[in-house]
Amino acid sequence: MMSFFGKKPSRLTQIIILGLTLRLILLFLDFGFDVNNHIVWAKEAIKYGLPGFYERAQVERFTTTYPNYPPLAIFLFIIAYGLYQFVFKATWRVNLWLPLFPSKLVIFLEKRQALAGFMKLPAVFFDLALVVLIYRWIRMKKDKNNIFGPLAAVSFILFNPGFFYNSSYFGQIESIPLFFILLSLYLLFFSKMHERHLQQALPFLLVVGLKDKKFLKAFFYFSLVYFINIYHNWPVPKIIFLENFVNSPMVVNGVIIVSLIVYSWLVANYYADKKTSPSFC
Repeated sequence: MMSFFGKKPSRLTQIIILGLTLRLILLFLDFGFDVNNHIVWAKEAIKYGLPGFYERAQVERFTTTYPNYPPLAIFLFIIAYGLYQFVFKATWRVNLWLPLFPSKLVIFLEKRQALAGFMKLPAVFFDLALVVLIYRWIRMKKDKNNIFGPLAAVSFILFNPGFFYNSSYFGQIESIPLFFILLSLYLLFFSKMHERHLQQALPFLLVVGLKDKKFLKAFFYFSLVYFINIYHNWPVPKIIFLENFVNSPMVVNGVIIVSLIVYSWLVANYYADKKTSPSFC
């Protein structure tokens, strides 16, 4: 199989294309009842806006009165619904402009079955994202010249009947949170950019610290750790003694141990405050 550019795609690309094709075939055959909720949530979020979304009873009700999926899922449903509207309107205009255009396609797109198929797209693409992540993970752990292992592993995901049924046929979104769980583990064990991940937490920790001063200690500690992590990448004149100090195994191991202690302290304080004041944070 050759691409338009004359270069044969990799075996990973080939099996992903095959897996995507099989999923697209199943996409419009049928859908689970819960997909009706996904459609309603997307439609009403677009119509009435996101403020107060979770407190607002839905006009159309199926299994729930109030939305109960996390915000990321709702955003993805909105995107999928918007894509459906774009495709439907474009198809309708082409049909009016070009009489030879197959009108049956317009009739099919008018059916709820077609709309439900579009609402499954986020889960389908996160299936594929999960495959790529697992492939990279296994390549990091194994000999990079031996690609049979990674390809075999991702095939168990890509062509697993359970994954097919869950995302492409039934329309559930378990692959989305699963992807982010594995991504967090991947970044933890294989990423070389831990300092950037820590930076995202500092503003939130500062806000909590301003509300409860005892958490400022954690903010200052993690700020120091952030400085130590990025120091060796700063484009400024180096202080050799300081650079050697922050990169020494003793300091690195000490930072890890103290970080675990501070993290445990934060968790303990969070649950202690939650018991005494449910509205905390």
